[in-house]
Amino acid sequence: MLATFILIMMESVQIIWKDLVSENRIESEMINQLWLEIVNAYSLAGRHYHTMQHIEQMLKSSLKYSGNILDNNNLQLAVIYHDVVYLATKNDNEEKSANFAKNHLEQLNFTKEAIKKCCNYILATKAHENNTKERDLDYLLDFDLEILGAPWDEYEAYSKQIRLEYQIYPKLLYNKGRKKVLTSFLNQPKIFRTEIFYQLYEKKARNNLKKELSII
Repeated sequence: MLATFILIMMESVQIIWKDLVSENRIESEMINQLWLEIVNAYSLAGRHYHTMQHIEQMLKSSLKYSGNILDNNNLQLAVIYHDVVYLATKNDNEEKSANFAKNHLEQLNFTKEAIKKCCNYILATKAHENNTKERDLDYLLDFDLEILGAPWDEYEAYSKQIRLEYQIYPKLLYNKGRKKVLTSFLNQPKIFRTEIFYQLYEKKARNNLKKELSII
């Protein structure tokens, strides 16, 4: 059952990705090879939350709120590539993910402007800051944090998945770092940048963060 779910999930992401790159008239062999590289990256051992499932959930949100997004093609490309490189022990994942995307998009004949925009969106997920003030980027960042405002059982499952990704660290050290992250979110005037996500998830997200902070 789980294997079937994973297959369906990957197929849904694949359909969107292939639709995004098909306009550039690239040979199907290259498209298939590049897709396989994406799948392999998200399937590496050690990933528990930053998986293809996270990408699928963000893409679902991009479709749900597509009427509010000016350039959904760019946003969806950024979603697909933003965690393609992820190692919990490294602090340059976003830079490497952007380079990964740049390499792919160059092979797929995207324009320099399109590649730069996609890479800038990926890099913005590092600190979750929007220095461009582009509304689309606000949506991307909110999609990435949507889990924070989920019902507690879903949030708790997410927090356990994050702990598994950092299992190399002992509990005392991990908890210290996790508390710093949670407190950082809580100290922000607003966790969610778009008005619709703020109204839907801000209160719940703060309650979840405070609850996790109280039990670790």
